[in-house]
Amino acid sequence: MSYKHRLLDQWQHLMQDNQPVTEYITWVGKVLVRCGENESDAVVLSRYRSGLMEDLRCELFVRDISMLGQAYQLVQDLVRS
Repeated sequence: MSYKHRLLDQWQHLMQDNQPVTEYITWVGKVLVRCGENESDAVVLSRYRSGLMEDLRCELFVRDISMLGQAYQLVQDLVRS
């Protein structure tokens, strides 16, 4: 399997698991850039959100966050508080 195919598979299955939110955000950005895919902001947000821990994912839905930058910021703020 090619490098790009492996990256695309990772992109499909990104999970925060027990890594800090800042590391997860960094990893999302790296995989997105390396894949070179032009996906809509809504799709990227959906992939990011779906990999978050359940409580953080729920907060994004409850607060109706629709922009990736807002999602990054809110999640970081929630973890700090």
